[in-house]
Amino acid sequence: MPSSDNYLHQIDLNLLKIFKAVHISRQATAAAGNLGLTQPAVSQGLKRLRLLLDDPLFIPTKTGMEPTARANELAGPVIDALSTIERAFRQTSEFQAANSQRRFRIGMLDYSVTLLAPRLAGIISQQAPGVTIEISYVPQAAASQLLLSDALDLVTGPFSNHSSALIATDLVLDRYVVISRRDHAALKGGLTRAILTELPHVSIPAEPGELGNLENSLQAQGVRMQKAVQVPTYAGACFIAGESDFLAILPKRLAEVYQNLCGLAIYDVPVDIPPLQIRALIHRRNSTDAGLKWLIDVLVEAAPIHHAGA
Repeated sequence: MPSSDNYLHQIDLNLLKIFKAVHISRQATAAAGNLGLTQPAVSQGLKRLRLLLDDPLFIPTKTGMEPTARANELAGPVIDALSTIERAFRQTSEFQAANSQRRFRIGMLDYSVTLLAPRLAGIISQQAPGVTIEISYVPQAAASQLLLSDALDLVTGPFSNHSSALIATDLVLDRYVVISRRDHAALKGGLTRAILTELPHVSIPAEPGELGNLENSLQAQGVRMQKAVQVPTYAGACFIAGESDFLAILPKRLAEVYQNLCGLAIYDVPVDIPPLQIRALIHRRNSTDAGLKWLIDVLVEAAPIHHAGA
């Protein structure tokens, strides 16, 4: 086996970047696209690493490139090393938004995509026209791991608990409301606890810390929602509620976006439930990154009113 000095002579940053990209994407083609390389170049880089480390590193399967135990052992140190090098070069000068060509990778759910992303784009188009924002739809359960693996720079969502390796910034505090179509016969006299329990609902799959807590809170107060339809997004729930007799529970500011478009009536929830807190998370290793500090400031500026509105 080569000595540590021989390893350093044979490994360059491009090999480490290829390793990181394949480990994150589990696809050689996707890794090549993310790095701006050809697939043969990625394959050649992996071949050099395999020979150097005497390990296959990634095993081709029907679903992608499965990392070996050795690859998983290397992933953390390699990602941290590349992040340290990148931060060192970034910190040689202040972040100048107006002249920056930086790419930021952000994970969001549909609340943030609908309410934050348009405002974020508007601010960036004025302040930093060369900056690129890549937004991915990221389930909350996967968000922390994607930050830890450096696959994303920042995520937003209803994070109540998170790793101590991550830093949170509050963005929006919203409250939940009930929506229905405007001419719903059962709601002519208003919404009561009994009606909320009796009428079928459009359900959105629970995210830990968000709808899971919401449903638990309702059940604790004797309200059990009857699920008629399940959809993956709040937007889908709004369109379905506007064309049916089904109710849906969602954040107030999001309901207001779709109110006129979908012909919705908005009601206060007739029981006490906790509000929705949307936060931005970054990895603690990036806490001094001037570019990410700027991005968080822009997100705070882009956020709607920061308290639960009337």
